[in-house]
Amino acid sequence: MVYTVARHFRISPAEVMRMSEKELEYSYVWASAVSRHEAEQMEEATGSAKNQMNVAGTKPGIPMPFSE
Repeated sequence: MVYTVARHFRISPAEVMRMSEKELEYSYVWASAVSRHEAEQMEEATGSAKNQMNVAGTKPGIPMPFSE
């Protein structure tokens, strides 16, 4: 929990430890939500990129580039 908050807000673990219990809880919830959202965005981006990735000349019936 301390590491997640410190990493997200770019503060030291000592600064996180000085937070009140309520501040730490809110900060952790926020950092976790942002991290989950970023992971979902990354998954969507890489998933669509994988589906669209084509290597020239690997599709049947289409000649290799510069082969003519």
